[in-house]
Amino acid sequence: MPYLETLELVKPSPEYGPQYLAMVDEHIETGEEYGYNNIALARENFAAFVQELERRGPRHWLPQGFQPSRPTS
Repeated sequence: MPYLETLELVKPSPEYGPQYLAMVDEHIETGEEYGYNNIALARENFAAFVQELERRGPRHWLPQGFQPSRPTS
C-alpha cells in the first residue's frame, strides 16, 4: 500500500478544520459511523474542538487500538 508511506500524524490545529470536516463527511457518506471525536463541537467551533483534543492529550488523538509509530532513525 504505497499511499501509507506518506501518511503523517500531525498535531491538531484550527487551520485543518475544513479538511478534517471534509474527511469526516466523506467517511459518513460511505455509510460508516464516525464516533472517534466530538464532531458536533468540531462543526460548531473548530478552535474549541482543537483545545479539547489538546486538553485530553496525544493518546486520545487516535482511535482506540491504534498506536502512533515510532521514528525508525
